Amino acid sequence: MHSNPLPPGEHIAGHVVLLRQDDYFLDLRTLAKSSGLSVKTLRTHLSDPVHPLPHYRPGGKIIVRWSEFCGWVERYREILAPDVDAIVNEMVTGLATLNRKRGNPSRPRDEWR
Repeated sequence: MHSNPLPPGEHIAGHVVLLRQDDYFLDLRTLAKSSGLSVKTLRTHLSDPVHPLPHYRPGGKIIVRWSEFCGWVERYREILAPDVDAIVNEMVTGLATLNRKRGNPSRPRDEWR
């Protein structure tokens, strides 16, 4: 039986150094596979002047901590604006249906004014 050269809680699996169960360093190729971004895209973000990807370069090799990548990528989250026209049309259609059920004939939209 041989001893593990890494401190407790750290393991090496391929190109991943596991620090904790949920945090580890990845080389760019492994990060690209895990994130769905290309290596080229990741390299471009390393030197982004506004929002650079946090990374380390021990001995020239670029590695990225998974938790830092997750925090970095969160800033790119897109929240779609609601389609106001669709919401209004849905409400108008619903009100017209409700009025018909109550016996109130609905007027065409251009007669509302």
